[in-house]
Amino acid sequence: MITAQTRISEVLQQHPELLPVLISASPAFEKLKNPMLRKVMPKLVTVQQAAGMAGLPVDDLLGKLLAALGHDASESQGVSVSGSLLGTPAPVWVDAVVAAELDVQPLLQRGEEPFSQIQKVAAAVPAGQKFLLLAPFEPVPLYQALGKKGFAAWCEHAGEFFRVHFYRGAAVQGFPEQEKPSSGSPANWTFNLEVTIPETLEPPEPMMRVLGALDQLQPGQALLVHHVRRPIYLLQRLEEMGHQVEVMEEGPRVEILIQKKPPQTSGSGTA
Repeated sequence: MITAQTRISEVLQQHPELLPVLISASPAFEKLKNPMLRKVMPKLVTVQQAAGMAGLPVDDLLGKLLAALGHDASESQGVSVSGSLLGTPAPVWVDAVVAAELDVQPLLQRGEEPFSQIQKVAAAVPAGQKFLLLAPFEPVPLYQALGKKGFAAWCEHAGEFFRVHFYRGAAVQGFPEQEKPSSGSPANWTFNLEVTIPETLEPPEPMMRVLGALDQLQPGQALLVHHVRRPIYLLQRLEEMGHQVEVMEEGPRVEILIQKKPPQTSGSGTA
């Protein structure tokens, strides 16, 4: 069943016949006609976030998708849209110094994942300054991802694209230590198990393969992952699970060292 939290990539993978339904729902989805953009954009957003990007009530978009599949549209009621910053008042920091500007449209048109480049730009932004991101759609998932790094965000429509302002607060000194590349070479990392993610593997298989390998390890043991890109959702999932992570980007490949979370010890026993 499609829900507000289903990713657009999953919707189109399971029901490719829904592409015309999405496109007809809003001009914002016209870009999905581009096969290259269709490979990247849907992987980043859920149905709820897509509705926010298009300025649609999520009930309406879910209703159209469910109705096209022969389901009762009333099953989609009761979910509110959140995440979009379009139409919100400009923040007080909107005139802050622009440290950098990144246009990800060429990357997306080539079917490349832009998050690694976004992270590099964001990491270099000094406290009290901002960077501008130009994109063909509102990158709602980035608000939460960069928000964890101390960035506030604001988005505006700029003709054919979206201009997103990411401001680093003065209290933020840098990314958490586990997000920084290791000071040592991956050749010196010690690990108990090794996994290679081939470029041809489609989501969510890479994440499932890594989590499956972690299940084979004892707490405190380490897994080395050879990846073809920086897996934003996998890294978020590992953080939520409490594992320690080191990331090293070397040319076209990304090396990830994951130390499995130690078992929790209870403070006191029970009789």
